[in-house]
Amino acid sequence: IAVLMVQHAMLLRSPMVPEMLRCDELRSHLSTEHSRVLSLQTSNVQLDLLIKRKEEQHAPANANQQLQEALAKSLEAESRELEVLAKAKLRLLEDDTRELQLQLKGATTPKTLAPLDSDMTRQQESRIPPGLVFSQSYSQDPEGVYFYELDKIVERKANGSFIDCGTGHGRMLKRYGARFRRVVAIDPDATLIQDTEKSLSNSVPKHPDLSFHTTGAAEFETLERFDFALLSMVLQHATTKQAKLLMAALGKLLEEDGLAVISTTHVEEGAAFFIADTGERIPEIDFDLQVALRTLSKTHQFPTRYWTKSQLEEVIVHSGLEVVDHVRFTYNTFEYAAKSWRADTKARSFVNLRDVPSSQMFVVRRARKGVFFNVATPLAPSSPNARLVVMSLLRGGFDHSDYVHSQDCLRQAWNKSVDGKLDLDSYDNLVFHEGNINASVQEDLRSKVPNLRFADVRDYGGFDTKFENASDPLQQALDPSFEKGGGVNHIGYYHMCRFYAMQWFHAVRSYEYAMRLDQDVCVTSIPDVLSTMREHGADYAYGLYTEELHQRTVVTIQPWLDYFFWSRGITPKTQPVDAQYMYFTNFFVAKVSWWFQQEVQAFLEAVDRSGGIFAHRWGDAPIQSAVLRTFANPKKVLHMFMDYSHGSTANEIVNGSLITKASKFSG
Repeated sequence: IAVLMVQHAMLLRSPMVPEMLRCDELRSHLSTEHSRVLSLQTSNVQLDLLIKRKEEQHAPANANQQLQEALAKSLEAESRELEVLAKAKLRLLEDDTRELQLQLKGATTPKTLAPLDSDMTRQQESRIPPGLVFSQSYSQDPEGVYFYELDKIVERKANGSFIDCGTGHGRMLKRYGARFRRVVAIDPDATLIQDTEKSLSNSVPKHPDLSFHTTGAAEFETLERFDFALLSMVLQHATTKQAKLLMAALGKLLEEDGLAVISTTHVEEGAAFFIADTGERIPEIDFDLQVALRTLSKTHQFPTRYWTKSQLEEVIVHSGLEVVDHVRFTYNTFEYAAKSWRADTKARSFVNLRDVPSSQMFVVRRARKGVFFNVATPLAPSSPNARLVVMSLLRGGFDHSDYVHSQDCLRQAWNKSVDGKLDLDSYDNLVFHEGNINASVQEDLRSKVPNLRFADVRDYGGFDTKFENASDPLQQALDPSFEKGGGVNHIGYYHMCRFYAMQWFHAVRSYEYAMRLDQDVCVTSIPDVLSTMREHGADYAYGLYTEELHQRTVVTIQPWLDYFFWSRGITPKTQPVDAQYMYFTNFFVAKVSWWFQQEVQAFLEAVDRSGGIFAHRWGDAPIQSAVLRTFANPKKVLHMFMDYSHGSTANEIVNGSLITKASKFSG
């Protein structure tokens, strides 16, 4: 009883009573504890009486029997007094409980969201890492990061066809419908469909090709295929079995190069479960969908499914889809819960902190062998022995003597490193161009450079003019003074940066290694490239690690990288990823297969969507350097000590270090 009284006093002093205990639970708890106390008291009395009886049996025969009986009666009377006292204490606790119940009822009556101070509200709504210069178009939006990612994906598929799977109140239709030539909206709720259709029919201008269907995605029957599909929070009430059916249906709705975005709840890795509106956690194996559906019309509440990344990714892959990217918008941390979780229902006080609502977004496509871009067939090596390709990107025209000179330099230096035994069949040479090197020029170059191939960059996604107007809406506009440094700002250079950052490997996928050698690079000393790469098991080799001089690149790509790591939950393998420094990419050797890893492809596609190349002139060097420091094993990134001159930057590299800026190049 004393323990109960102390616990009760502590509860009365606690400001968290309304949010930590339910009254029914408290009353039941007190009643149970009271019964337990009475039972213990009774057992105590019985034990004492038993001991006394044993003592009597061994007492002298002339013991006073009346005295022993009187003692027993006294103990029984004391026990009855204790029982009366316990009942009185319980009545007092029950009276206090009723008082607490009235307080709890008033505290949990839904009024408004629990207040947060302005700083906490801003942190919760923007959901971005510190230091990112977030543009006004997104920083004022409570779901700014989500819409930033979604807007950039829609930008890629605009003017195509769009299906909104689970349109609800038409929120996404209103935001994105006008961006597509053909729009289909489906939802199993007939009332919602009617309301949304009526709302949009009154909008001006009206969409010329918009249709509504009362059905779910898994039941929707059509032969039409779509460029873009959206499942916004559709899976937050789905079982794993339902989700598999939805994903299988989604694959049938997409064009060959179509994309779909799936957004839903997110929790850290753990068991699959639902949470009811009462706050009760329901393991999926115990969840009865039919019961939930029967009560839905009465309660208007449906348990919410909490998905971990691995659980949903397994469903996606099992259904014949492929993950292109994954983004998380909040994290299940104690700090986030304490500062940003709005306690808007009584259920909140009964949900574990690891269950704090969080969002995630998967970008998916139909599974296929290949890469993200629609590209031509990779070039085949000239012979089985040609495991390396040396590639250069040439401008149009007729005079390419600098390229011929560069190739002569390489052969002489490489041949010297292998004591004059260079096998010319061990590598091919490749010239990338924009379709502006005619047949006669190609034939002339073949006569001067062994094993020479040609490839049009446009066949592999390069130099696509539709990307030239790409913007970066994530970051605010910068002062023009940040343009200083770098010195190259023509559109062709931007296309070259994009190609060497994320497209070159599509053309050379059939080779084991690829070496970039710019036409104005003259190598004077280099180790045997193939044996060096294989001996070290290297994924990448560079000739110089240097400083990025273009300040606009530094001040814009660094916060974007921080945002990318934060939103994808990525810890780079080599830290820090400092945009101020980079691998000099006028020369590099790379293991081609490394670039086709899913995480690498997702990173490069996110870079491309960001618009940073054309908006801020992000070069291929800082992009390559960032992806390598993020995903490559640092032991497999090799500094290849060599000597070479680079004509366009007037750099002289000796033994892997920058010595002068007076080039000896004489192409």
